[in-house]
Amino acid sequence: MLSTQVFNSFAQRQSNGIIKLLAYGVFFGGAYGCVWHQWKGGQQKQLYEKVENEITEWKPITINGLNASRYPWAQNIRKWEYKLVKLYGYFRDERFFVRREREGRDGFLVFAPFVTALQFNDTEQDPEQTTKSQVMVNLGWVPKDNISDIQMGQEPIGTTTYENVPHNEDDDQLTGFNRNIANMEEDYQMPFVEFVGMVRRGEEEDIIKGRRNWPREGVYNYIDLWFMSRLYRSFNLTDSSAAYIERLVQEYDEESANLYPIPATKDNFDKPLPTPQTHQAYSLFFGLSSIMSLALLAIRR
Repeated sequence: MLSTQVFNSFAQRQSNGIIKLLAYGVFFGGAYGCVWHQWKGGQQKQLYEKVENEITEWKPITINGLNASRYPWAQNIRKWEYKLVKLYGYFRDERFFVRREREGRDGFLVFAPFVTALQFNDTEQDPEQTTKSQVMVNLGWVPKDNISDIQMGQEPIGTTTYENVPHNEDDDQLTGFNRNIANMEEDYQMPFVEFVGMVRRGEEEDIIKGRRNWPREGVYNYIDLWFMSRLYRSFNLTDSSAAYIERLVQEYDEESANLYPIPATKDNFDKPLPTPQTHQAYSLFFGLSSIMSLALLAIRR
């Protein structure tokens, strides 16, 4: 009988020790998680506020000349990410859709390859053979129910003529547009476009967040620039897969008949997960876990 009591007492002490050990682990882990998510969320909030201010100031960096064929952000994406740039060129008549929920609504980000420079490789067999430097552009977001509104070449981006674009002879030699102002190497004429956008990183597969692509089924849940660049046979594969451009406008008319895809503004540009609000929620969860572990330790004393 005595041995049984001794054993039970020993087992109870061991159990209490394990519970306390787990409680201490939850306390310190929760405290660390709370502080880390507060810090990370604060960093992201500051970044987004900075981006919003830059969009408000609207002073994009013009990309022309050599930079139009060899993108500067390909060498230093950390320096160029979220910078505003102005590009000249034309959109290829192709579209790529990536699933993206916005404010609880199912929809898609609409991408298109944008040609910024041409290189002519004239041969006797094909005097108009060219290679294209291109970058993927996120034209905006469209709800799932309105995806049929997206028509090739119908996006609300103002077109212009090459004569109206600021350029000089040196830039012309590097972009190749002076050789073919009307872009007639295509089967039909492409409208020349100038627009402002923001340099953005691509995304990586994350099964936990539901971001996995299924190419055979035509289902794309994250922005895979390497896949897009190969799909559209980008001559500048490395540069094209380094970043994409998110088209920006200062404002847009919500009643416009050509609203879709909805372009990004300082208020609705695409924000990668987790957002500052998500970090805040995680911080609260870890903080509460830490407090509950303290309460458990107090009870077990």
